[in-house]
Amino acid sequence: MPWLLYLPAIGFLAGFADTTAKRLLLMTVGTAVFFFFAFYESVWIGTRVKYFMQIPVLALLLFLPRVPVPEWLKALVLPVSAAGFHIYLMHRFVPELLLLPIAGKIPAPVFSGLAIVGGVALGLIAWRTQKQILSLLAKHGDIRIIMTKVSTASRRP
Repeated sequence: MPWLLYLPAIGFLAGFADTTAKRLLLMTVGTAVFFFFAFYESVWIGTRVKYFMQIPVLALLLFLPRVPVPEWLKALVLPVSAAGFHIYLMHRFVPELLLLPIAGKIPAPVFSGLAIVGGVALGLIAWRTQKQILSLLAKHGDIRIIMTKVSTASRRP
């Protein structure tokens, strides 16, 4: 996905844009990049909309860097944000595998809702599982120790 590498680069640079001049320069460069990708081999209007929507997002990131958010909203948003890549990877398993037996037996809007909620939930589960595995690896330092503990625990009656 090299056509997306500019996004983390712009985000990284936004973290260092600590003066108005740097912010304006990055805003100008970012706008030019978004315009380029909006029209470069763009055959669908949705592509243009997607890239043009990045311009106000960048402006908010640069010029309104801290947005106060209630604690309860942080507790909902941050795990979904952290699990975004996992959700992206896992979300199609829900409608295409897990919900396949009930496809066509329930109304389409209900099926779509279940697919969306289930895809997000499956991604969150994958993220949480990976987090726990990495925590165990960090704690014990060697995967052989973990595998030995898991295999001996599974043999106990």
